[in-house]
Amino acid sequence: MVSVRFTRNAEFQNWGLTVENKPRYTCVPKTVYGVQQVVKYAKATKMGVRVSGYSQYISTLLNSR
Repeated sequence: MVSVRFTRNAEFQNWGLTVENKPRYTCVPKTVYGVQQVVKYAKATKMGVRVSGYSQYISTLLNSR
């Protein structure tokens, strides 16, 4: 089982302060398997998934095959 770091009800604002959101969960998976687990959980609980970049960090997920 892979652990995925998450927070609940964390407020989000974009850099330009033009978008605000307070999602129920904010998940930070570090592997492809972690992303799959987040999607499966969302589907099982009838929630959606919205993907966004995280800071200016270039994820190793982009290079996964």
